Amino acid sequence: MREGRLLERISRKGMNPAVKMTFETGKLVDSIIMHLQRLLNTRVGCTMIDEKFGMADVTEIVSDYPDALNDMKNSIKKMISKYEPRIKDVRVEFIDKDILDHTLRFTISGVLTRDQRNIPIFLKTKLNPDGHMQIKR
Repeated sequence: MREGRLLERISRKGMNPAVKMTFETGKLVDSIIMHLQRLLNTRVGCTMIDEKFGMADVTEIVSDYPDALNDMKNSIKKMISKYEPRIKDVRVEFIDKDILDHTLRFTISGVLTRDQRNIPIFLKTKLNPDGHMQIKR
């Protein structure tokens, strides 16, 4: 997978391999975050290429709080495992509910394999009341 434009890749050609690996891994994680944002903010049935791509309407799931937390965690994990193959050993954990801003927080963790090295990935996810998910490092 190519990270960056042609001139950026050429400028990194002479870089120290350890620095280059760190830089390229950062670009890879950024790419994964963008893909997860699309995946987890798309509703099932909204894409023509795959009717199972995306999440169920999370506002309905949240209305069954706290009973639906396991369903939510499992749904996030299932979508990532199926549609984001760059992350292996996906784990999703509920962190907390913020009463003031009415959000749910989860962590997503797993392993990236790059150049025969396993690199841990750890992301924070916030589910807003409108059903939109934000993902950050």
